[in-house]
Amino acid sequence: MNAGILQRIVLASPRWAAVVAVACAVLFPILAAQLQSLTMDEPYHLLAGYDSLRYGRNTVDYAHPPLVKTIAALPLLLLDEDLFPPSNPTDALADSLRLFEDRSTLQAVTVMSRGAVLLAFGLPFLVLAFALGNRMGGRAAGVMLVLMLGCVFPVFPYLGIVQTDIGAGVGFLLALVGAVRYQRSSDRYGLTLMGLGLGVALATKHSGVLLLPTLAIAVWLGGEENPRRHLRAALRVGGVLAAGVTVLWLSYLPINRSYDRDSGRAAISAYCQNRSIKVVDDRMRAFEPALLRLEAISPAVAQWWTGFIALSTSNRIGVYPSFLLGDVSSRGWWYYFPLVLLFRVPLAILAATIGAAITAVGRRPRRSEDEAWRSRAWIVLATATAVYLGVAMTSTVNLGIRHLLPIIPLLFLPAAVWGARSSRRAGLVGATLVLEAALVAPFWMSATNTWFLGTRNPTRFALWAADQDYGQSFKFLNNYCRANGIDELHVFYPGIDQRWLSAYVPGGVLWKPGDPAVPGWYAVSTIVEQLVPAVLKAPPDQLHGDDFIRRLASGYEVALHDVRKGTDLGYHAGTFHVYRVEPDGAASGTPASPSGN
Repeated sequence: MNAGILQRIVLASPRWAAVVAVACAVLFPILAAQLQSLTMDEPYHLLAGYDSLRYGRNTVDYAHPPLVKTIAALPLLLLDEDLFPPSNPTDALADSLRLFEDRSTLQAVTVMSRGAVLLAFGLPFLVLAFALGNRMGGRAAGVMLVLMLGCVFPVFPYLGIVQTDIGAGVGFLLALVGAVRYQRSSDRYGLTLMGLGLGVALATKHSGVLLLPTLAIAVWLGGEENPRRHLRAALRVGGVLAAGVTVLWLSYLPINRSYDRDSGRAAISAYCQNRSIKVVDDRMRAFEPALLRLEAISPAVAQWWTGFIALSTSNRIGVYPSFLLGDVSSRGWWYYFPLVLLFRVPLAILAATIGAAITAVGRRPRRSEDEAWRSRAWIVLATATAVYLGVAMTSTVNLGIRHLLPIIPLLFLPAAVWGARSSRRAGLVGATLVLEAALVAPFWMSATNTWFLGTRNPTRFALWAADQDYGQSFKFLNNYCRANGIDELHVFYPGIDQRWLSAYVPGGVLWKPGDPAVPGWYAVSTIVEQLVPAVLKAPPDQLHGDDFIRRLASGYEVALHDVRKGTDLGYHAGTFHVYRVEPDGAASGTPASPSGN
């Protein structure tokens, strides 16, 4: 079935087309959650959430507020055995690898935790997107926005994984739906939604604070005209903030129900002394006395502020190595996120966005009460987008499009409204997105919008991390081994251990720096292929922890040189370059069932 046939079906029955669109938008996130292996951050989040719920003390992860982690871990309490032992900020990352010791338990945990995230956040994200689109452009625009979020490969793979970005997205959308309503009616319902949304965002990611300027502007623009307008606006902003803080405080209650002061203070000290997962060097030591005094007043407040300061400090330092267009840097690039959007957002949506912009420029504004509130609403949404994207572009944390999830609905909204104004446009755009998602399957997370060019795709390896290999491809790699009768596969993949690999690829042998390149099958992650040459050519001042990273890259470079002497079998399982190294250097046959993207 091609796009033309799909378009004729859509035009013949718009109502059925809407039903099909919504069904696809729900189906694709479910498929992604089922088919993809655990991503790199999920084990740590699951341990943190489980530890807090099971033992009643929040002492593992202050860098991420608790809401998503605790909801994802809630069904895990139904398991008969203790999944993780009590942990702490220093040992949590290593302790989380216990999850991979039993394959059946790993499968159960994956299904249960991802199902919880999808139900609590992924599907509400789509419902709220419909509400926003409906308010700004009618039901057709709402359906169109749901289709654009639920059926595009840079978005739906993240709706059902244990990550905090989807929770922040729900918080932002909930608050902005309330802000848009407030522009029209100035009622308490809109204010309530703003407060609840702010609370969900703050209880999920510290970047929830970026909502504050937008909500303040929304209250000021939407207030009724009277002599005390500014005073009332200030009081209402205070009410929204109070509601948000209340939701945030409530999210800490269940995870501090058995709070132990000694372990709680030790956890704060671990963050301040650079002994947690969040690298802060020695820049948080000065905050330790104040945070410990705050802990004596309110452990929950101290925990949130410890995480906020740690996140801000790590961002200022520039800790995480990021990759873009062949270069690597811990400082990031101001143009990273604009390029991520340009490379990953489907071309149909980019074209529709351009169409919307052209239409907006040539459209004559109409003076009416309806247009007045709608114009104010667009100002509010534009403010939210500008604030969030502006902060992201100045951040040193350049780790993928998932960090833009809170504002992606806002970025897609003009295209959705524009497309919904014509059934022909809606049918063409919608059919293209559904067809593209089906053709790219199941390698959604590593696809770019020029995927159809195959090996000539210029953006194929322009990005990395959550936009290339986020740990999601190990199931696909095992399928490749089974299809080609590979009993032992040597895997080049940093950041995991043998338990992780064996849980997904029973015949996998994790290569470690210093190991020889013995004869056999090899799968080299695109992470290694990208980072090794980029690290070795990078100036020393571009990488935090340069000596360690450069030594690691040098070790991989030697082994890669030997492996590449073997037979190159191309890219398979989405993100792995496969080689066959023969004892005598002879060429081997090519597998009969390629599975590359």
